[in-house]
Amino acid sequence: MNRAGHVRGIYDELRNADGRMTNIFTSSREYFVGANVRVSKVKIQGAYTHFSAPGTPAGLSDSADYYWLGATWDATHQFAVTAAALYVHVNEGSGDATHDPAGHATMFTLGSTYHLSQRTFLYGTVAYVRNSSESNFSLLATSRDATGSANTNPLPGESQTGAYVGLMHIF
Repeated sequence: MNRAGHVRGIYDELRNADGRMTNIFTSSREYFVGANVRVSKVKIQGAYTHFSAPGTPAGLSDSADYYWLGATWDATHQFAVTAAALYVHVNEGSGDATHDPAGHATMFTLGSTYHLSQRTFLYGTVAYVRNSSESNFSLLATSRDATGSANTNPLPGESQTGAYVGLMHIF
């Protein structure tokens, strides 16, 4: 049985223009640990991330946790299928135009790739996110204060489904 795996840890800080960490998703401290293991034709992956923003204004949420688990099955040399689930939990506190309130969301994805050649492949993914009553996480990484066509977030408590397909060629 062919087995190989990796473990990674990351510590990262992103500060705002004033040098402070005031928003868990835009200027915060991040702790990440992730691992994967390959067993024959299946790679199992998991990760945990904790965000904290100690300079967040009082009363607003200042931390969040992400949990991620996924698996990729190499059905053939050309064709692979990936399934994953992600859970995000924003800890205690209220929200405003730029800060997410306490709440949680779960996202499920199913995707595949098909290699036409060594440098060209087709890909596709479908995903679904289910938000708690206070959360409005989107399938796209959109800032909370995005307006107009930039705002892809559903209303708080609503779900969202999306899909994409494409062709990639590496030059």
